[in-house]
Amino acid sequence: MQFLGGLQEIPTTDFKVKERYEFIRYDQNEFFYPEGQEPLVNFFETLSELVDSNLHEVNIVHIGDSHIQADFFTARVRKLLQEDDLLGNSGRGFFFPCGLAKTNTAHNLILNFSGAWQGCHIMKYNKSCQLGLSGYKATTYSPSAYFSIKANEFSSSNYASDILRVYYNTADSSNFRVALRIKKNSLIKPQKITEHYVEFQLKEPLKLWSFQLYKNSVKQRQFTLNGVYAASTQRGVLYHATGVNGTNVNAYHNAPRLVKELPTLNPDLFIISLGTNDAYVPRFDSTKFHKDYARLIDSVRKVIPEIPILLTSPPDSYMNGKPNTYNVKVVEILYKIAQEKKCAVWDMHAVMGGLGSMNAWYKAGLTARDRLHFSNQGYYIQGDLFYEALMKAFLRYYILRN
Repeated sequence: MQFLGGLQEIPTTDFKVKERYEFIRYDQNEFFYPEGQEPLVNFFETLSELVDSNLHEVNIVHIGDSHIQADFFTARVRKLLQEDDLLGNSGRGFFFPCGLAKTNTAHNLILNFSGAWQGCHIMKYNKSCQLGLSGYKATTYSPSAYFSIKANEFSSSNYASDILRVYYNTADSSNFRVALRIKKNSLIKPQKITEHYVEFQLKEPLKLWSFQLYKNSVKQRQFTLNGVYAASTQRGVLYHATGVNGTNVNAYHNAPRLVKELPTLNPDLFIISLGTNDAYVPRFDSTKFHKDYARLIDSVRKVIPEIPILLTSPPDSYMNGKPNTYNVKVVEILYKIAQEKKCAVWDMHAVMGGLGSMNAWYKAGLTARDRLHFSNQGYYIQGDLFYEALMKAFLRYYILRN
């Protein structure tokens, strides 16, 4: 599909949907811009440069909660963007292999590893666990441990990569070193070492990324992984996605290295999908939520002042057998923050049908039993809706630009 060919209907590949649903508000599927502001203009200009072949790569970074960690919704958006010939596929991007932290790795990746690993995440923060962009860490004390990642058989995306990074604190002399295992257990040492990661540059792209730890100093006694990055030297879009199950906005303030690692991805757009868990509480504190969210945006803008930021609202959900009215308050606050901080908003709550609409999605088989999470099919539809809203907004800009 080429987006310049038009957007008469939502793409429906990968799941069996032949028509649109009457309960979805397709007329509401637009990005909101604060009055007198165009917060995504820099991103759309960068995307235009990619379309016109004047730019090699565009980076989108998306953080959030369990809706993002499993990578159903974000994988769908990534796939639609990267399969567009005018945009292109530049790889899988940044992620965390969450199985090392004893939770679910993204659905489209297979993780294998050896050694005992201990996980840490932003919802179980302690001062010794200096977390970063992924919101996760995993530590092993086995000097011969390894971990490998590949796309599973259900993933139709081509994530073959010739640029691989392993994110960890390279300045910490207590960390084991890491090498790339290829071809009969031969090891390749990194060609590039920065404060935050080591990078491997390959002559041929790999679909299986296997990393081996090794010890070459008596000072080394552990290894703590912060994330993995897989990219291609081919022109295109990199859609980085990382989320933490059960997390809320305040928890991201337990990731002090986030603002240090984020610039390494050269983000052209930063997307925040938080609020579901903030609203899923006995008593919602609107003042605290507003303050915590604004503080997160401020911390990002402090290191990347002009970065375009898009806020996505939490979807409708049920709590204690009833529609969760706190989600409505969260949406109201997101619109206020967007005005204050010059951000855009994608209001998924409105698009899916508003308060109580989760029940219609549930009856259509598009959600889990908890009516808080979606089924695979529901996440794909959400991804299609987001992609459509993004492309409609971009097309308006691109046509006027040209």
